[in-house]
Amino acid sequence: MTRKIVIATLLFCSSLFGQSNSTADSSCTVTILTQPQGADLYIDSVYVGKAPTKEIRIAAGSHNVRAFYPSVFAWNAVVTQEPLALAKGEHTEKRMNVGEVVTVQSEPPDGLVRYEGRTLGSTPLYARLSPPLAGELMIEREGFDSLRVPLAGIRNGLIRVRLHSRNGVEAGDGLVVNENLATDQWLTYASGTTMIVSGVASAYLKDRANRHFDAYSLTNSPADLSRTHTLDRQAAATLIISEISFAVLTYLLLAE
Repeated sequence: MTRKIVIATLLFCSSLFGQSNSTADSSCTVTILTQPQGADLYIDSVYVGKAPTKEIRIAAGSHNVRAFYPSVFAWNAVVTQEPLALAKGEHTEKRMNVGEVVTVQSEPPDGLVRYEGRTLGSTPLYARLSPPLAGELMIEREGFDSLRVPLAGIRNGLIRVRLHSRNGVEAGDGLVVNENLATDQWLTYASGTTMIVSGVASAYLKDRANRHFDAYSLTNSPADLSRTHTLDRQAAATLIISEISFAVLTYLLLAE
């Protein structure tokens, strides 16, 4: 009987060690690089960080890698998805081209945008191009002179142009430097910040009003009731400011 117990114990321990070694042998590491850098990376459904990520330990087998550029929280994020297959104990490096987003606006609109011999669409245009950006965009519109825009000089992914009319009536004078972009971004950030701050302030004021009303319910103090009304009015005012800021922010994002 004792001999059987010893043999059973040895078999159990060996099975444990065997499973541990199998697990160790099956573990892999992968380094993920993206072009451009900074994309949010997911392996299967797990967030693993911003690219580049180095030596992520995962199990062997088939996986799915998703890259969100510039961020998973961006409303206009470009999503790139690629498979990843790893053998036991493999250590590999994966490179992903997530592209670059370019927004093209023209005055007047409906200009036809071409790049490397292919048509991207009409302005206002939101397009994804493979980096590095090279060559130039061609913007054409019936009744207007064609305009070439070098991509090497584009910053922040926004291109604004004015087209020359062939009949002598000028819509503008060519490429517009992105001087207004900083102003547009400032307005976007300001409206977003105002929305958040006023929303938090409204919630805080409403919470204080509820506390004074609870105190009034217990004591019937006129001072607590008056303070409740004052805080309710302030909470309503800040909530209105938050809603207006949200409307402005939505307009600015859609306008871009």
